[in-house]
Parts: sequence; structure tokens; C-alpha cells
Amino acid sequence: MLAWRLLSASDDPVAVSTTNLQVDLSADLARLVDPTGSDVAARVRETLVLALFRDGVISSGRSAELLGISKDQFLDLLGERDIPYLDQTYEEILEDARVAASARPQGCLAATGRRTIAT
Repeated sequence: MLAWRLLSASDDPVAVSTTNLQVDLSADLARLVDPTGSDVAARVRETLVLALFRDGVISSGRSAELLGISKDQFLDLLGERDIPYLDQTYEEILEDARVAASARPQGCLAATGRRTIAT
């Protein structure tokens, strides 16, 4: 049996309420979640937050807050777990760049010497 605290969303990020949740895990599943067995609850919490982030339910900032780590540490965690921070294809990124380039006034980058993206 596993008991752990689930941090719930709050309008005030300083005042975080908690909910106790009891989850029954088989010994095999608990070992898969945390092979060391040192903190299964923390690994379950981390896995849940990462899944919510990956599914677009919560932001990276909120994810970091729920895990009690900095946003930089959360970005490192994403890299360790091979979870992309941006879930866009190369074509989508190019399209976003084209839209941004078309929205700026003509010649605004000319003085910087930067190349522009062909639209």
C-alpha cells in the first residue's frame, strides 16, 4: 500500500493545499516505478506531473512548482526523460517563424544584419 500527498491547484502558489491519496501498487510495479524503493511516492508524483505536462494539461512552470523544483531543473528532467519541451514539428516551427516575420514592419531587422526567413 502506498500513501502520498497530491498537491492540488491553487490560485495562490504560496498556499498549496494537499490531498492524501492512497494507491495500491503491486511490489513489481513499485519496483518499476522506483527500483531503489527509496521514495516510490515521489516517483509516482513526478510521473503524474510529467504526464500532465506532456498531455498539455499543465505548463512547465506549474509542473516545476508542483514538483518543488526550479523551471530549469524541470527542463533538465524533461531531457532526462526524453520528453520534448516543445511538441512542434519542424514545419510547424517554420510556419510560426513565417507568421512572426510577416507581422513585423518591413526592414526592421535590416540594421541588425540578421537574415530573415523567406515568406
